[in-house]
Amino acid sequence: MRVVTANGKALVLDASGVMHGPFSLFLNTKYDNPNTWVTVAIGLRLLEVFLRSFDVSLLRRALDGQCLHTLEIGWLANLAYRPVEELETMSPRMIIRLAKSQGVAHRDRPGAVLADTAGGRLEKVGEFLDWYFKNVLDARIRSAQAKAELRARYEATADEVKRKIRGGNNDHPTQLRSLPGNVYERLIKEAWVNAEEVFCSESGQTSTTVMRDRAVFLLACEGVRPGAIGNLALQDFLGSQISIVDNVGRRGQTQTEGTPVQKGARSSLKTYNSTFVMTLWPWTEAAIHEYIKGERAKLLERSMHNPSKGFLFLEALHAGPIKSRRTISLIFERARERFLERGLLARSSGDQYVKAETYKLSAYPLRHSAATEYIAKKGNSDKTKSEMKDRFGWTPDSTMPDHYGRRANLDAASIDRADLWESMQAERKKKQMGDK
Repeated sequence: MRVVTANGKALVLDASGVMHGPFSLFLNTKYDNPNTWVTVAIGLRLLEVFLRSFDVSLLRRALDGQCLHTLEIGWLANLAYRPVEELETMSPRMIIRLAKSQGVAHRDRPGAVLADTAGGRLEKVGEFLDWYFKNVLDARIRSAQAKAELRARYEATADEVKRKIRGGNNDHPTQLRSLPGNVYERLIKEAWVNAEEVFCSESGQTSTTVMRDRAVFLLACEGVRPGAIGNLALQDFLGSQISIVDNVGRRGQTQTEGTPVQKGARSSLKTYNSTFVMTLWPWTEAAIHEYIKGERAKLLERSMHNPSKGFLFLEALHAGPIKSRRTISLIFERARERFLERGLLARSSGDQYVKAETYKLSAYPLRHSAATEYIAKKGNSDKTKSEMKDRFGWTPDSTMPDHYGRRANLDAASIDRADLWESMQAERKKKQMGDK
């Protein structure tokens, strides 16, 4: 099962290329972003594998006033921990045996996805079941009593599916993937000073896109989302500021799941604060200036015409705008390898929020770090939180600044304890030296 786009709409096709009507209608009525279509479709693919393997027909069940049974919801939850691509290659018999298998908990088996990921898939399955009753079944049931009973059954089933897997507490401030302040600032400095080494090619040679990659990285450190970075036009760069707007129409091509685009810029179903102006740090402004006057200008000089379509960041080969978000992701992946070699992503000994030995690095942890650093430097006040909504593109009623405020308070408390521990160790060492 896969998702394709046509005329700005999503089509969900099964393995034989036949359109799945309910899934396609669900995606188009609930969502309008190609990236979201692909993400949500993972939950739908999981549901389809389950229904096919267990020979469950929602329509036949509806005639009996039923949806999924509690035991079936448990089996579905077990399958949610497996990669969907893996499930789609398995026979119904193998799926049934896997779903019903006991012993080692499914979340603890090799190759299992995180509980947050599995729970997110079930969340989308529950949303689909809600939608399916309201938009497919409700109008086709004549009996008021039968309709009320089936509605109650679907509501209970959808709620049970959504709550079946409890992942991490995403509202807790420790779930924000921010880097420690000293690590975050060191990465910014390293990217600016040693750009040729940090953004080198895979072979270690100086890259032809080093200035572009440095500018992209520093914009992420400002808190700009990767989709918005790839969507910037040259005219959006205002020197000390940058304007975040919707430039997808400049491409003259249909938007796909890989097209860089500012979050919510194309949404007609939900209101986002997707257009705003951000004031840049001086090093980011300087990095963009160097890229425009250097690499970008040289790329366009090699062309008989200007293929940039007015976009700021260009592909290295044909000087057109960056076509895929993957191009941007690779910049952070290569930088992470260089930072790891330099030991700059080693987990701080006092960091109680991360269990891994090294920190993850992509555009989003840098955005989280920028927000955490902003409120830590400027203070956890209502004025600062209001400024953050403008700077980071949140809506006026967003509660995100509150999460970062709580994270900043926890970080400050951790720093206080670290200082106390260092002083205790120093005094203990001094006492031991005196005893000798």
